Amino acid sequence: MLQRTPEAFVDKCRSLLMDSGYTVALCPGWLEGEVPLLQVCPATALEPEINPAFHDLTGFNVFWLSVTRHGDDHLVGCLCVRMIDTSDLIEDLRTNKTTYGSEADAMEPLYLAMEQTHYPKLSGTIALVSGRYVAPEEAPNGLHWFMDRIAGALASEQWPDLQAMCAISRGDLQFEGLPGEQSYLPATFVLAEGSPPGSKIYLSCIPAPDMLLRVAEDLALIEMNVGTPIGEVYRDAVRRVPNDAAVLVT
Repeated sequence: MLQRTPEAFVDKCRSLLMDSGYTVALCPGWLEGEVPLLQVCPATALEPEINPAFHDLTGFNVFWLSVTRHGDDHLVGCLCVRMIDTSDLIEDLRTNKTTYGSEADAMEPLYLAMEQTHYPKLSGTIALVSGRYVAPEEAPNGLHWFMDRIAGALASEQWPDLQAMCAISRGDLQFEGLPGEQSYLPATFVLAEGSPPGSKIYLSCIPAPDMLLRVAEDLALIEMNVGTPIGEVYRDAVRRVPNDAAVLVT
């Protein structure tokens, strides 16, 4: 009997990427001096959601996913997933607690773009994606597609009581009108006005049951494409599910 589990998906996905010349590594915890994002973007400012100045990023509550290319071990992709335990994620975002931790007490709260009741009710264990980087030359291969799905499957394994996976994006709308190409997170909400003026803060999310359903669907696709270059698998996935894109809610 075929297993449609997050663990089986991660194993198959890693094998497919390995055959295409990539190595996927899971880095649990926060290792000082070994933050993947700072290896490829040393001058970047860490997003506040994953800045150790504001949050405890040790042990079981965070992991990094990194992808290197065979031959030169060049880091071509990474993202961080942080576990949040919350009674109301939208309220914690409004008051900046999710973003700045205890430092939020001295900050003005966000003015939400919609009534709070118009946002999804997100509580319990939430996986928050941040620190996402994909080398520009890897975009046609759909590396982001694989990274997002592996991260979701790993989060489901690491935190069995996971309720949802979310991401915060900042700036202007991009990638055909959607922030950060969050195609794995099907609903994107305008959260608040950002800085500089005219930019916005967005929240994208997918409930855990929907994420597990996608794991099963994507695993079937990968099993049919064993030995196929990942770029072809990605394009096949896009053709099969043309509506697999985020919906912007304003």
